[in-house]
Amino acid sequence: MIQQLNERMASYDMGDRVVFSGGLNLEPEFNEPSVSYNWIYNYLSVYQNSLNIVGAAMDCPTNYPPIERRVGYSVPANCYVNNWNQSDVLSQNFLLDTNRLRSIPEIYSEDYQAQQWYRIGLLSNLTNSRTIKFTTTTSQEGGLSTISTRPFLSASHKLSARCSRLSTDRNPI
Repeated sequence: MIQQLNERMASYDMGDRVVFSGGLNLEPEFNEPSVSYNWIYNYLSVYQNSLNIVGAAMDCPTNYPPIERRVGYSVPANCYVNNWNQSDVLSQNFLLDTNRLRSIPEIYSEDYQAQQWYRIGLLSNLTNSRTIKFTTTTSQEGGLSTISTRPFLSASHKLSARCSRLSTDRNPI
């Protein structure tokens, strides 16, 4: 269907301005990692378009891996739902095809889910020496208060990011 939509846009000389891509709601509580992996792999093998993944890090830890590098670190933590672990969430949201996967993490709760994604990003940096990038994120009003994260970009650099609490209150100056 995606290919047909893109062909239709091309027939109207709009193919360079309008491009359709796939979407997947990837949440560990829906099924085991192998089912999701197979779905993503089959999509990527059929379509050349990107795949937008709205993903959750359900039950993944908010305190592991440790912020400081440790000798011998290599084991991702279990997420305690349907046999998922942090590496499953990481690979299925980012690493299977870094050019075509666009991850959109779900961050709805008060800091909790942001910390889960921060730890998955830290895992990526510690185990794969890769920094993960989010194209956008989902949230809701009041879903994030100010948080501070410090993933390692290299041995000597740290990144501080702050997510401001969303508010609909606007005070004109």
